[in-house]
Amino acid sequence: MFVGEYYHSLDEKGRLIIPNDFRQLLGETFYLTRGFERCLNIYTITDWNNFSQIISSFSPTDNLMRKLCRFWFSGSIQVTTDKLGRILIPSFLIEYAELSKEVVIIGAGKHIEIWAKEKWEEFNKEENILENMNEINSKVAELWKK
Repeated sequence: MFVGEYYHSLDEKGRLIIPNDFRQLLGETFYLTRGFERCLNIYTITDWNNFSQIISSFSPTDNLMRKLCRFWFSGSIQVTTDKLGRILIPSFLIEYAELSKEVVIIGAGKHIEIWAKEKWEEFNKEENILENMNEINSKVAELWKK
């Protein structure tokens, strides 16, 4: 399970150090893809394959799922860390997530997210989880009943 929040710098070549705690769970090779909130997501090979299989199983006549498949697969790459624990983020993903020098790497349970520091701070202000706690608690309670 990926947990925690880490502040790192993206260098001028687009390289980013992945926190050691995360690297130990990821292994040397994993997938980097576009996230749904203008961040980047990192998945283990196993979780990547599982999710990819699920979205690939939908009917090719389903327009919405075709769009998801295009978004998912075209914006994804397999990456390997170098000796220093860095990955090279391609420019199209840097542009998508609007990454600059300061980034935040967060654990999000089964995956990791990479955010531009400003976007992460903005997201946390807009999506104030505490304001939605009653709704969240009721959803969690439903899951516990199952």
